[in-house]
Amino acid sequence: MWDPPADDADQASAATDSTDAEIERLAKLTAPEYEHARKPAAEKLGFRSSILDRLVQAEREKLGLDGGDEGKQGHAIEFPEPEPWPDPVDGAALLDGLAGAIRRHVVMSDAARDAAALWVVHTFLIDCFLVSPRLGVTSPVKGCGKTTLLDVLGRLVPRALPTANVTPAALFRVVEGYRPTLLVDEADSFLHDNDELRGVLNSGHRKGGTVLRTVGDDCEPRAFNTFCPTVIALIGHLPDTLHDRAVAIDLKRRLRTESVEPYRPDRAGHLDVLTRKAMRWTQDHGERIAAADPAMPDGIINREADNWRPLLAIADAAAGDWSERARKAAEAAHLAAASDEGSRLELLLGDIRDVFGKQAEMPSADLVEALHRASLRQRPGERRRHPDGRSGRLAAGAAGGRGSARVRRGRVRADNDRGVPNLDQRNRQPKEPDMTIQARDSLRETTSFKLADQKIDNVLRQLNNMRVCPCCMARALAYNAATVAGHTMGSTEAIEMFEDIISGLHDLDISAPDRSPSTESH
Repeated sequence: MWDPPADDADQASAATDSTDAEIERLAKLTAPEYEHARKPAAEKLGFRSSILDRLVQAEREKLGLDGGDEGKQGHAIEFPEPEPWPDPVDGAALLDGLAGAIRRHVVMSDAARDAAALWVVHTFLIDCFLVSPRLGVTSPVKGCGKTTLLDVLGRLVPRALPTANVTPAALFRVVEGYRPTLLVDEADSFLHDNDELRGVLNSGHRKGGTVLRTVGDDCEPRAFNTFCPTVIALIGHLPDTLHDRAVAIDLKRRLRTESVEPYRPDRAGHLDVLTRKAMRWTQDHGERIAAADPAMPDGIINREADNWRPLLAIADAAAGDWSERARKAAEAAHLAAASDEGSRLELLLGDIRDVFGKQAEMPSADLVEALHRASLRQRPGERRRHPDGRSGRLAAGAAGGRGSARVRRGRVRADNDRGVPNLDQRNRQPKEPDMTIQARDSLRETTSFKLADQKIDNVLRQLNNMRVCPCCMARALAYNAATVAGHTMGSTEAIEMFEDIISGLHDLDISAPDRSPSTESH
């Protein structure tokens, strides 16, 4: 066996000692002193600056000179580490307990309750699945229990990290560093206009999802993991690409006849017990669940099947009646999704195709009139009532405008002087005229039912494009509010809500419809 000459070995040892001594010297410098000495020291030692930074930081930690959080804003992210339940746990009883605990604090359908319970268990088995479905918690208006549901889920899932706002950079870094269960609230205030953030959340749906960033002075490419369980709560609807990756939990306002127990963090010990039991059960059954390939209900295929596969595998392993309950929940979600906005858009595009026929172009006014005539055809689940009492699909007439805009296949050209929006500039929202401000703000201030800002803006924008007067705008908003109430509260609550709005309008001396919304139009 060959040994290096003694002189060479001594030189290597001396060089190592010299490097260690230099790193220790640099570690003891103040931040300004290190900044000045950093580049010359890196060149002297033959290191890249980013490598030297890591060595110096490690030496500072070793010497106790790191300083912790001193001088940093915010506070460090920490997670409790509960102990698994000491005894074996029955899976069906565990899911029964989770479903009951969730419904104890939040009003929701049985299908949504069961889906939420199954989703909680899946967060303990994230490494067993290729896909982690987003849990999309939505409601048409505020006050439906979204935040309360996130509070309850936060006590049940591992490494819960709640937030009411997040940037793309913070998101992928916290996932890379901690693998939390993200609980994103108030998403309607920042998600729809943030393409980059939606891209990061989309990538976290599938194991292996990453984003690439360059790091350090030498711009080294690095991959950051984005795969983690995520709850997203918002008023309105999830963006299409996230909705496609989510299991939906649709909430509504609680009726007077429905009872819940207020959530109190200091009285939530029963949730901590369920967390420990979930840890134990998933440890005992993880391998079996990972190998499962559950049967899907009819019609659930592609990405929708990917979303439900983890939850159905958990239900089958838990046994009891959970196999049946889980598939009923999946079927209910599938049926609800069949009438979503994407389906309505497909119907609208189909009508446009039929209206065009063999024509290459037509005036926009003729297109709108033809679409209105098409909207009078009966289609299941798509009929709505307009503020003036006409029946038809809600999408029809939304493109209303005046003038002689010519419509060609694939594009719209506005060639009049009436401000018809060019669809090529669809990201530029029309400015709200002064005449709508009173109707909007007065409704917000004087009625007990306050529309979400996004809903108000969408309605006003459509009405403004059709040059509707403020009085009619108020009528339309009132009816729109009642329509939402009819979907979320039932016909009796809708009528009561409608009457409240009418009363508020009368206080403003604004004429309003004198009829209650028909339940048949909902």
